[in-house]
Amino acid sequence: MKYFIEYAAYTSKLKNKDTRGKALFALILLLCGILGNNIFSLSFIFLVSIYFTVIKSGTPIIKYIKMYISPALFIFMGIIAVSANIYSERTGIICLPFFADKFICTTESSIHRGILTGLRAFSCISSMYFLILTTDIYSITALFTKLKFPQIITELMFLIYRFIFVLTERRDAIIISQKSRLGYENFKLSIKSLAMMFSSVFIISMTKVSKIYDSLESRCFDGKFIFSDTKYNKKDFIYFILVSIIVLTIFIFMEVNLK
Repeated sequence: MKYFIEYAAYTSKLKNKDTRGKALFALILLLCGILGNNIFSLSFIFLVSIYFTVIKSGTPIIKYIKMYISPALFIFMGIIAVSANIYSERTGIICLPFFADKFICTTESSIHRGILTGLRAFSCISSMYFLILTTDIYSITALFTKLKFPQIITELMFLIYRFIFVLTERRDAIIISQKSRLGYENFKLSIKSLAMMFSSVFIISMTKVSKIYDSLESRCFDGKFIFSDTKYNKKDFIYFILVSIIVLTIFIFMEVNLK
């Protein structure tokens, strides 16, 4: 799964589409997800994101669903926290005794608020998934450079993204080696193996950074990364603008007329 994000970006049917248009469309979806206050409008944004990511881009649906597993766990815990409140008397649909004559209760309004919170989170996540699964990191950094973003932000984003895959690959290799030596046979060994794995990854990362910096200096590195520009297509850009306008219009209509 960790390599799927990069693989999906390079094999996407929308890979060669205008990066500015895709970024604008993702931003519109994200803003609609943040500002949305209607179950129907948020569901619409969520479905639009899925349609463009899975149908238009060609992202495998099974792996796409798996990407929601980790955030879904936190989102569902958030929904429960928002839906349940502490009251001094029994009220609402569900009511459980707590302590000191207090009760944990859920009301229709709190459940509705929890559902809105969950849909808002899923809508925002799906809009970002659209961008990262259809656009490679080099196109994104090129766009950031084109838009005159602070260079330190662009450089950090690029380095963090690249090192995530390097370090996870090292981590997996160490874990496989430890398992082959029965390093996770019991709880005590598991804790010891995890500590050794984290320390090894830390040492490897420091060594890797040092070697990369030495190689950069040998190539006359002056402290700034130079990112290559990407080609932009005016036709694709106009297409995403029109799609964004249509989606935004439908979103506003749902927000105003559907309650």
